[in-house]
Amino acid sequence: MLVIVLIWFFFLSLLFLFAKERRVSGFVSVNVQAGPYTYTEQVPISTDFARHDTMNRVGYTQSLIGQARHRAIANRAVESSRPPEVR
Repeated sequence: MLVIVLIWFFFLSLLFLFAKERRVSGFVSVNVQAGPYTYTEQVPISTDFARHDTMNRVGYTQSLIGQARHRAIANRAVESSRPPEVR
């Protein structure tokens, strides 16, 4: 009888060992650099969703900046290829 109780206790303790809760907490560092200027922001994170959300927002902002730079370069190329206007 004692052996059965010990085996049952062993399996029950294994169950609690494997059922650990995963916790996410801390900060995500977001760095922005433009020429000689840099800015760093520490964004507090309390859940895994908040971490993913912050990284998605940073990626979206980077894509907007890339599109604006591409448009600026394309506009400069078009303007420089036009012949000067004669008055």
